[in-house]
Amino acid sequence: MIPFLKPLFLFELMSLLILILSYRKFPYNYMVFLLIILLSTVITEALTILFIKYNLGNINFHFYYSFILFNSIYFFYSKIINNENSMKLIRILTLVFSLSWFLYLFVDGSFNYLLILGSFNTSIYAFLYLKELLMSDRIINYKKVLPFWISVSFLIFYTSSIPFFLIQKQMSNRSFYFILKSLGIIMYSGIIFGLLCSNKEERY
Repeated sequence: MIPFLKPLFLFELMSLLILILSYRKFPYNYMVFLLIILLSTVITEALTILFIKYNLGNINFHFYYSFILFNSIYFFYSKIINNENSMKLIRILTLVFSLSWFLYLFVDGSFNYLLILGSFNTSIYAFLYLKELLMSDRIINYKKVLPFWISVSFLIFYTSSIPFFLIQKQMSNRSFYFILKSLGIIMYSGIIFGLLCSNKEERY
């Protein structure tokens, strides 16, 4: 299979292109962080594919990408969550992740633990947003609210991936990556659906 025609990469690229095409439809301050999330994902995957295909070196792009990704997710939710108690928890969790990331630069450890921490944090952020949405008037038209679809997609992928990161050593690489890629396709399908079906709403 041609590397750039891999299903997961195509879904990542498709979600980025649809976001760019519909960017003016959602003139909200959280959109720039969603753009950073999707753009950094596509760039990281493209670089990884190229470096592996042409043996250009062994650079762990996903390590640096994890810092951009999980901090961008923090900023995304900081723009759509209004509850101050929720935001205090989110800031603490993000600080713990960022400190752990920098510590990883100097101390040998498993990158999986960083991914588990980032996935756990994202699951909490998404849950707190959905809880706030449930208690607001916007819940009436939740199917048309873009952050709802983003949060559900994040919750499905990141919550489901945690157990597999924990038992990765007991799994074959083939099974592990098949599960992650399948969850990734589901997540990006949800993001694409949200971008196509959500309506312009009041600014946050």
